Amino acid sequence: MPDRTIRTLPKGDGEELRISLSEYKGHAFLNIRQWFRNRNGSMQPTQKGVTVPLRLLPDFASGVSQAATTALQEGRSHNATVTNLFPQGDDGEVIER
Repeated sequence: MPDRTIRTLPKGDGEELRISLSEYKGHAFLNIRQWFRNRNGSMQPTQKGVTVPLRLLPDFASGVSQAATTALQEGRSHNATVTNLFPQGDDGEVIER
């Protein structure tokens, strides 16, 4: 499976975060990695990021959702709501965008 970028989030100064799905040695992963524009003008990944085995993705997503909720409750998140960060269906499952 080739890398599949799910979302790109601009950080400013030519940097961005990329959320992608990839495979390595037969195992599937979620990658959240910082990218930068190199001297040639191409985007290049840095070593800064996290790689999560897909088998851990439900627990990882739950932890991120809990962190977002806590940040909102503590007033640490700007222009965000839990609903627009992690929209959920009637069954409480996160809706994929």
